[in-house]
Amino acid sequence: MALAAAFESSGGRVAANLSCTACLPGTFGATGGASECLPCAMGTFSDAAGALSCRACPVGTHLNISGMWAPESIDTSSGDPVYSKAMAAPGKHPCEECPLGSFAPTEGLDNCLLCPPGSFSNLTGSFKCIECEAGLYQPLTGASNVTDCEPCPTGTFTDSPGTGTCMQCSPGTYSEFEGALQCTQCPPGTALRSYGANTTDSCVPCSLGTYASDAGTAECRPCEPGTYAASEGSEACTACPKGTANPFVGSNSSDVCVPCGVGQIAAEPGTPQCRNCSAGSYQENPGRSECVLCPTGTFLPFTGSFDRADCTECDVSVIGTQAPNRGSAECEPCPAGTFAEEPGRALCTPIPKGAYLTRVGSNSSADAIPCGIGTFASERGAQKCEPCPSGTYGPEE
Repeated sequence: MALAAAFESSGGRVAANLSCTACLPGTFGATGGASECLPCAMGTFSDAAGALSCRACPVGTHLNISGMWAPESIDTSSGDPVYSKAMAAPGKHPCEECPLGSFAPTEGLDNCLLCPPGSFSNLTGSFKCIECEAGLYQPLTGASNVTDCEPCPTGTFTDSPGTGTCMQCSPGTYSEFEGALQCTQCPPGTALRSYGANTTDSCVPCSLGTYASDAGTAECRPCEPGTYAASEGSEACTACPKGTANPFVGSNSSDVCVPCGVGQIAAEPGTPQCRNCSAGSYQENPGRSECVLCPTGTFLPFTGSFDRADCTECDVSVIGTQAPNRGSAECEPCPAGTFAEEPGRALCTPIPKGAYLTRVGSNSSADAIPCGIGTFASERGAQKCEPCPSGTYGPEE
C-alpha cells in the first residue's frame, strides 16, 4: 500500500516522493499525473492552492505578469510563504485596475488599451471610454479628462460624437463659431469655392451674367442662352422677352436680346434662337412671337415667309383643289362628289342632286354624271347613285 501511494496523483497535484503537493497560487494543474504545475498566463490568475485552471482578470483590469513557480520568500516571523503579486495571496486576485486614459473591454487582458482619439477615460478600472460630444474633438490617444475634448475651430465641424478630427466646411458653406455641428450654407445668389471658410463674408455674390439659384453653391453658373443677369448676386437669370432671342452663354445685359427678323418668331420667353415661320404662315414684322396663318383657299409651301403675297390661291388649271383650313402648306384635291372651277376655294362645290361624281380633283361641273334609269341621288355631292327602293321607279335619266 505504501508503494502504491507513492505513485498516486490526481488533478491539481503533482507527485513529490510518496505524496502529491498542491499547486501554489499563481499556478495550476489541469490534468492528473503532472510532474509540475504550470504558471497562470498574463491576464489570468489563481488565488488558491491546488487550482485546476486560472481565472481571467475581470473587465476594467489587467495583469501583465505570469504566475510564479514558488514563493518569493518566507516570512521569518511566521514561517509563511510570501507570494509574488502574480501569484497573489490566497483569496485575493492580483489584477490591477486600468489607469486613467485606458480601458479593458474584455476579460483576461495583460495590458489595458489606450482610449482612442475622440474619447477619454477619467476613472480607473474603466471597461469603455467616454466619447467626446458632437462639435468637439480629441486628437490624442490615452486622454483622461473631459477637458481634453476641444471645440472644433471655426471653419470646421463634426456632427458625430467620438471624433478625433474635425472636418473642414465644404465649398459653398462656412462656420463662424467654434464647436459647430454643421456648416452654414451660403445664401442663393452667392458662391464659395474654397474649403474651411469661417465667415459669411466668404460667400461672394455672383458676378454679372451668372447666378446661383440654390443655397450652398460652390460656383455660380453662367446664364443659359436666351437669358441674362444684369446685376450681381442674381438668384436667377432674366428671360429675354417673347419675340427676341439670345444665343450666347453668360450674358449680362438685356441688350443681347435681339428682336427676331421678318419671317421669324420667338414664341416663348428665354428663346436662344428665333425660328422660321412654318409652311402655311408668314410674318411681315420683326420682333414677333407668332406667325400669321395664310387664309383658307390659299397655301404656302416653304418656311420663313415674310410676305402675305406668298400665300397662293389654290389652283384649278389642272385639277380642282381646296384649302379648308388656315395655314395650309399645300392644297388638297377636291374629294369625289365635288368640283372647283375657280381658284382660291376653301371648299370644293358639291355636284347637284340627281347626279354623282367618282373622280377626285374635278375642276368642272360638267364632270357630274346624271343618275341612270332606276337610280337616284337625293343629296348634293353624291359619289354614287342609289337604286330606287321597292315600290318606286326612276323613269328617265
